[in-house]
Amino acid sequence: MTGFDRARPLRRAARLVRAHDGGGVRHADLGVAVDLDADAWSLVAAFAGEAAPLAVALRLGLDAGSPFFARVEALYDACVLVPVGVDEGVWARSRRAEGDRYPVAFGFLGAGSHPEDADLVVVGAPWDLTGVRTGARAAPSAIRDLTSLYPGGADPLTGRHLGFHDLADGARRFVGARIADLGDIRFGRGEAAVDAYDRIARVADSVPDGPLQLWLGGDHAITEPILRGRRGPLAVLQIDAHTDCSDLGPDDIHDHGSVMTRVAALPHVVAIVPVGVREVRPPWWEPPAKVSPVGMRTFAREGAAGVLARLPKGVPVHLSIDVDGLDPSVLRGTATPVAGGLSVDAVAALLAEVAAARHIVSVDLVELVPELDPVNLSVHIALDLVLAVCDAVISRRG
Repeated sequence: MTGFDRARPLRRAARLVRAHDGGGVRHADLGVAVDLDADAWSLVAAFAGEAAPLAVALRLGLDAGSPFFARVEALYDACVLVPVGVDEGVWARSRRAEGDRYPVAFGFLGAGSHPEDADLVVVGAPWDLTGVRTGARAAPSAIRDLTSLYPGGADPLTGRHLGFHDLADGARRFVGARIADLGDIRFGRGEAAVDAYDRIARVADSVPDGPLQLWLGGDHAITEPILRGRRGPLAVLQIDAHTDCSDLGPDDIHDHGSVMTRVAALPHVVAIVPVGVREVRPPWWEPPAKVSPVGMRTFAREGAAGVLARLPKGVPVHLSIDVDGLDPSVLRGTATPVAGGLSVDAVAALLAEVAAARHIVSVDLVELVPELDPVNLSVHIALDLVLAVCDAVISRRG
């Protein structure tokens, strides 16, 4: 039997298969008791070393249309098993690459890759070549890895998430939600930025409009091609220490510092509201007409009411969370820290109010650099904020 990596992905596998109605066999390689019969383990073990589940099914003489096969294929599509000694990234890239993106070794909250009837669709955009330093490309995988510690996971029988109980506020999150992780966008080594952004826009255009979209960056430059590929009208709520409205200049540089200048130029974007801003600009500088910055002191005076007053009613909202908007003494994992900043609780409360009062259709999380925070607290904070707002949006939709 194929060997297994005994790390986190298999603990997730154990949780995912507990819904199976097998004989509760204890598998020696896992060292955990799970409700999965021995024949199913043989198939799952074979999947861990193969590139195509259908080929495995044919080899074992299984009916590819049977419910049994569908349950085990769901485990494969959730990318929860990795052969011993194989790097997760290499293994994921060797699997069924689909156009501009490729599957990942572990889906967000254990999600599979099928967007049909999904409530939440997750896409990774590990691009970070326009920032102060690289490192944000590691954030999508770091966030997905951290979600493996959460209980629940996708029920292989129904595809719905089993949910988890968040004792911080007593909420039960994602119960019954359908989550699809479409993997990461593929970027070529040495690829020109314009080509990378065009690829992001193509993927954004291909993602279904109905589900809430969660984009995991990457640096902030990814926001413009994401919105370029969306249909309007749209308003943008931006959590950020900076307006990101630098002049494009003679070289028309597209980077994380000018991303909102480009977003403001999109005809279907009607308003941009940066919150938590604390940068300084030359005395003659003015933001683009669509941009209404809410600085730290302004936010302290006006709170969420001031933010909502700047977001047009009845217009769908894209939420862009640049983690440097938060207090860097707490969230250290960003390449562009600015002293002061929003507290975690303040951001969480703001996002909860916006989710209740406006129609959030998409979210991006950017500028998270895990390697700059050796205790990984920054990834925890970013994930907590994303989970709370996504669950609030999905719950409101019913």
